[in-house]
Amino acid sequence: MTVTEKPVAVESVTLDCTQISIDLGETLTLTATVLPDNAADKTVVWASSDPSVATVADGVVTALAAGFTRITATAGGKTAACEITVIDNRNLPIDQNGNVIYPDDDYGTFN
Repeated sequence: MTVTEKPVAVESVTLDCTQISIDLGETLTLTATVLPDNAADKTVVWASSDPSVATVADGVVTALAAGFTRITATAGGKTAACEITVIDNRNLPIDQNGNVIYPDDDYGTFN
C-alpha cells in the first residue's frame, strides 16, 4: 500500500496594503503573502477591476487615469484586495515647497 500526502491547501492571502491613493503615472509594488508557508501552490494571480485606471503585473501597479480600481491577488481560491484611488494632480495647487495641496487638506479655500 502506498500512502501519498494530500497537498496542503492555501488558507489565506493578504496584501501589505488594503487602501491607498497614488498619483497619475506612478507605480506601486504590492506584496502578497500566501499562507501556510508549505501550501502546495502559492502562485498568485493579479487582477485590476478597472484596467483603464490602473494595471497590475506581478504586484506592480501602474496608475493610468484618475479614478478608482480594486487590485486583487488570488491564490488557491483565496483572495485579498487593495483599493486604489488614482489622483490626477496636474491641475492641483502646489505649496511653497513644491508639494501638491489636495482638496481635502485643511490649507484654506481654492480659487
